[in-house]
Amino acid sequence: MKAVLYICHGSRMQEACEEAVAFVTSCMERISAPIQEVCFLELASPSIAEGVAACVQKGANQIVIVPVFLLAAVHVKIDIPKELGRLQNQYPYVSFSYGNPFGVSRKLVTAILDGSGMKSIGKRVTLLLVARGSSDEGTLRDVRAIASLFEAADEVEHVEVCYLAAAKPRFEEKLHELVQTTNAPIVILPYLLFTGLLMKRIEKTVRKYNHSQIVLCPYVSKNQAFQDMLIKHTEEMIRENVYVSINGANKE
Repeated sequence: MKAVLYICHGSRMQEACEEAVAFVTSCMERISAPIQEVCFLELASPSIAEGVAACVQKGANQIVIVPVFLLAAVHVKIDIPKELGRLQNQYPYVSFSYGNPFGVSRKLVTAILDGSGMKSIGKRVTLLLVARGSSDEGTLRDVRAIASLFEAADEVEHVEVCYLAAAKPRFEEKLHELVQTTNAPIVILPYLLFTGLLMKRIEKTVRKYNHSQIVLCPYVSKNQAFQDMLIKHTEEMIRENVYVSINGANKE
């Protein structure tokens, strides 16, 4: 029997964990798998091990692992596969397949632009793309690729990229610089999947500025397109048309 296990990051904020579960649960209703569970990489429960155990206890002998992450940073590339490798040894009779995060997607960027309210501003904007940050250079390249997709939009004059951790420039420094140097409306786009401490940090920083032309967009899971893509990718994996195994080999 086949199961789907969705892995979210986890947060110290209960609100963030509840939001992640609600997001995944709304997708489950549209996915054709007899067993579906949600778990967290860290900071919350159930853990990945507990999620796998729940699937096995319900009779699963094949588990499709879906990382509910925006980009393939260290967590997706190293931490989750390491834990899945340990669990594969614990459950040698269960097959695991490991999917991709959302990644760089023109469709998602278009959906974000359509739902951002930028068109209603009436003039081209400076877009400040705020990413979590990573020590992984591939992840930073993906962020820059996403920025390039935004910059091609008619509503956007210019895109600046900044980070909340592990990379520079930092969000607070870049926002201060833009407030001092630009006359265009500044649209802040938190490229975060759910709320959490980082989103609260963004909101707190923005409140310090009495700047009528700063617009703070919602984080990206508020957009229906992310649910639709998660469902599409999960269904592809269930049909075994597209998946990535734990050792990282692409199979199509």
